[in-house]
Amino acid sequence: MLNVSKSTKAPLVMKHESQPDWGLGLVTNDLPQHWEIFFEHGGPRKFVKSLARCLVAVPAAPADVAALAAKAAGRNAATLSAAKRLAKAAASPRAKARFENVKEQIAAFERLFPGGFEGDAYIDDERGRAGVQGKNGRKQAAIALAQSELSAERFESESEETLFNSAKKLVQGAGTVQPAEGATAFRDLESTDRAGTVAALKQLLHGEGDYDERLEAFARGLRLQTKDGKSKPVTWPLATVFGAFFNPQEHICIKAAPFASQALTVGLSADGAQVVTASGYRRFLQVARKTREDLETAGQRPRDLLDIYSLIWCTHHEKPA
Repeated sequence: MLNVSKSTKAPLVMKHESQPDWGLGLVTNDLPQHWEIFFEHGGPRKFVKSLARCLVAVPAAPADVAALAAKAAGRNAATLSAAKRLAKAAASPRAKARFENVKEQIAAFERLFPGGFEGDAYIDDERGRAGVQGKNGRKQAAIALAQSELSAERFESESEETLFNSAKKLVQGAGTVQPAEGATAFRDLESTDRAGTVAALKQLLHGEGDYDERLEAFARGLRLQTKDGKSKPVTWPLATVFGAFFNPQEHICIKAAPFASQALTVGLSADGAQVVTASGYRRFLQVARKTREDLETAGQRPRDLLDIYSLIWCTHHEKPA
């Protein structure tokens, strides 16, 4: 039976790169560790998210989503209502991109920062200049902090408390993690949890295996709490700040809702409500890389994925002109 949430978030449509004959696939059940997907020519399939390397999110018109959902539902009346919800979600305002294309987004970005990535406004207000320390150094200073104080050598030579303080300085100085997104909870981690956090951070930045899997493990292992002692989930901004500033050419900071909107701008799809998982990170990274590709095709020169983050965040965060 088609098992679909009653929320109005955009349906997730995928293709299997190794099985193109299966056609488009509609995610009919998004479980914590698995996807159940109905393919237009391949029928129902189930995938372990962490192993589903060949699945790629793709854009789909509302009419195509509705047709695929109806096919998945068959003649079962109960599941036909789920198909209607999917079609409605595909056409809802939440499923619309803020920008029709990257060129329109570039124009909005340059209204905020005349001269774009190379202009003084962007460098002084957002990126920062090499060699400038502290708050005025902005993201450039945070990159320098991450690469010097969270290096592999430091994890071998410094105490756990020193390393935790370095991680805390990065969270507070990067400017990408708001207090409610975990900056305050990370700062206030219990002393008994700090050693485990430092060990998990070492594995995240310098461990073996795929980064996306290490990121999911890191997020699962952080024991954040609210002020009243309740468990606090790890957000995308907190989970991704460390890798993004330590290696900004390869890794990306994520704000889920703006990235989900950005996905639609570049012809992809992503769930802005999903928790931190390896598969979710791969999808958001795909959005960032496609955005960078489209920017470069349009003649822009982003330095790294932090510039891509800034473009996505600033253009979605600011009110439309």
